[in-house]
Amino acid sequence: MSVTESVIRLEAWKPILEWDENISGVPSYLEKDRQVILNARNEKYQTVEVTPEIIDKIRRLIEDDVAPGNAFARAGISYNYYRTEKLGLREVVDRYYERKSRIYEVDQMTETYKVYHNKNKLYGRLQMETGKSAYLISEAVRLHKLINGKKYYTYNAWKKRYGRGV
Repeated sequence: MSVTESVIRLEAWKPILEWDENISGVPSYLEKDRQVILNARNEKYQTVEVTPEIIDKIRRLIEDDVAPGNAFARAGISYNYYRTEKLGLREVVDRYYERKSRIYEVDQMTETYKVYHNKNKLYGRLQMETGKSAYLISEAVRLHKLINGKKYYTYNAWKKRYGRGV
């Protein structure tokens, strides 16, 4: 029995906004569903028993561009946002996602580059300049093709070509 199924059945009985803290007054046929939800709540608020060494290991892995879910799994911990906050790793994870979403634009003539933190802004600018559809632009960027003498790299491609420098 999953939490989602239990919530659906209990919501058919009474809307979530009308539940009290203990979901009291539940009919007997919904008691198992009530217990599933109460147990899930208790698991969420349990303290996480993790040593500082494990936290440092996770931090190093994420800073070395290992996905947060994989970094937590390597440390033997399940990954979720609540746990990230509880362990003080939220900023590390946020920096990881910010870093991974970058697009680098390299001018082939001057060998200068510009970093875009939001691919949608880059796509919008290129669409205005070239008149091409957003799909063609996203495909060109994805395939690292030249547009107006410029080449585009995702974070991973940039890192392979130029190192992590930026």
